[in-house]
Amino acid sequence: FMRMFEINSKIGQKLFMIRRMSIDLFFFIFLLLVFTMTYCIASEALMYPFNDNSSLGGTIFNAVKRAYLNVFGDINIQGIDENIAEGHCTVDSIKKTWKVSDITEATLEKSEYYKIEKVRETVVGQVNYYFTFGLLCLYLLFVNIMLINLLIAIFSNTYADSEAKSGIIYKT
Repeated sequence: FMRMFEINSKIGQKLFMIRRMSIDLFFFIFLLLVFTMTYCIASEALMYPFNDNSSLGGTIFNAVKRAYLNVFGDINIQGIDENIAEGHCTVDSIKKTWKVSDITEATLEKSEYYKIEKVRETVVGQVNYYFTFGLLCLYLLFVNIMLINLLIAIFSNTYADSEAKSGIIYKT
């Protein structure tokens, strides 16, 4: 259907540009996925170090969703606090870290150990909290500034290249 518009010298040039930009966009999305998945895996491992959850699909979905929403400004620092507290506060990890034996699944969320302040008192909790925050800042810096500027530069180059070639193709 679109082939019939390629005859026109004005519309054909634009279709040629759109086709080339689509290819460039595919490679940009691949590069964006590399950065996003790297951030997802690292932040998930830092926030939930004791995760023995068998729901791998739910874990991957939540990690990708969080990284995707971070790009658009949904940072949710309080959510990071809650995730780190939840990820570090399992019955086994609390028993090993604080040397307490009276914690069970039923009393876990009501205990004093299930708070971000208590998690930050541990060395692992402090390192994971600050490293996750630093990783978030680096991720947002690279994705929002560097990669978006790269996309603009790629599209500008494709546009200029297509304009130069369209004169030859359509003999204008």
